Amino acid sequence: MEADGRRAGGALGLWLLIAAAVAIAFTLLLVAASPLAAPAGEAMMRLSDGNRFTTATLVHYLPAAIALVLLPLAVVPPVGAALPVLYARLRAREEGRAPHPVPPPPS
Repeated sequence: MEADGRRAGGALGLWLLIAAAVAIAFTLLLVAASPLAAPAGEAMMRLSDGNRFTTATLVHYLPAAIALVLLPLAVVPPVGAALPVLYARLRAREEGRAPHPVPPPPS
């Protein structure tokens, strides 16, 4: 039973780390996209004949929309690399053998 608890704890720890990485990446992308809202708002003001409600909506939601569009590009590659490593380590621990070391990258 102890081995199952360690395995579940390792997986839970990795998933918490992934969740934290997603939250941090979203926040950073949101901050990085915020300067784009003002020029987009000015353009929308011209296009909508001065409709301030449309402009305010665009300025409010544009940074979040940009962050959500770019989030998979920032998060999927590290998560896609971490999960197979976790799977191999958990499988090796389950079978009672040492996990294979990760080979160094070619130089």
